[in-house]
Amino acid sequence: MNKLLTIAIPTYNRNNILVNHLEHLIPQITNECFVLIIDNHSSIPVSIEVEKVFGKFKNSNYKIVENKVNIGASGNVMRCIELCETEWIWILGDDDLVEHDAISIILNDIKNYKNIINNNYSSPTPLIKRTKVEIVKGQNQFLEKMDYFGDFLFISYNIYNAKKIQDFLKFGVHYCFSDAPHFVSLLMALQNNEICVLSNKVIVKNDGGNTPKDSLGNVLNYVKGFSILYNLPLGKTNKKKLMRKVLYGTNKWFSAFTIIHLLLLEYYNDKESISPYF
Repeated sequence: MNKLLTIAIPTYNRNNILVNHLEHLIPQITNECFVLIIDNHSSIPVSIEVEKVFGKFKNSNYKIVENKVNIGASGNVMRCIELCETEWIWILGDDDLVEHDAISIILNDIKNYKNIINNNYSSPTPLIKRTKVEIVKGQNQFLEKMDYFGDFLFISYNIYNAKKIQDFLKFGVHYCFSDAPHFVSLLMALQNNEICVLSNKVIVKNDGGNTPKDSLGNVLNYVKGFSILYNLPLGKTNKKKLMRKVLYGTNKWFSAFTIIHLLLLEYYNDKESISPYF
C-alpha cells in the first residue's frame, strides 16, 4: 500500500455518531492517508451509511471490514493493528471528535520523528498538563517519565509505528482482558529500546463525550482488568513502577467509594441477578 498513515476506526453499534464524526474527519484526509473501518458485527452494518459519507468527498481511500462475529472492543483494537498495511497507524475511537488540524499535526510529527514507535498526544482536558515535548527511550525510562496512564489508555491519543508494534501484537492479544492491549503491546516493544514522544499537542476534542451511557464500559470490569497488568513479564523494578502509574492514573476514576456505590446501584436495580463482584 502506497500510503503513510492508516486511520483505523473500530466501531460497534454507533452508526450515527460515527457518521457525524467522519464528516469532520474526511475533509482533512490527504493522499498520504488510508481509512480502515472495522465493524465489530453491529446490529445494523455501518457500510451503507459510511459509503454515503465518503461518496460526498473525492480522493478518499477507505476500506470497511465487517467482523463475522463480535470479538470484543479490545479484540477489535488488536484487529486494527493486525490489518494495518501502512507504516503508521492512528486508532481513532468512533465516538471521538477530531480537532480541525489533527491529521496535519500527525503527518508533520511522523516526518519529524521518523524513528519513534509511539507519539502520545495530550488529553483535551488533562489531569497533568504537559508544558513541553518529552522524548523517552526504552521501557525503564518510559515507566519513569509516563505522566498519566489514562493518556496511553485512550486509543485516540496515540499513533504507532505499525510495523514495530505488530511484532508484539501477541502480548496485547494475550492480555486483551486488561482493557489495555495496545498499551501492553507498546510496553513490551519498549524492551527493544524503542523511542516514544510525549507530546503537548491535542488532536481530539473529546474522549467519548457523546457516547450513549448504555454503551459505556463497566467500571468494575476495568478495575479487574487493569490488575492483570501486574502479571506482565517486566521484572520486579518495572512492575513496581507500572503499579504506581496505574494506581495514580486510575485513582480519580476508581475510588473505593465509586466501586461500592456502583455495586449498591447494581444490587438495588436488579436484586435477582446479583453480580459476583457484589
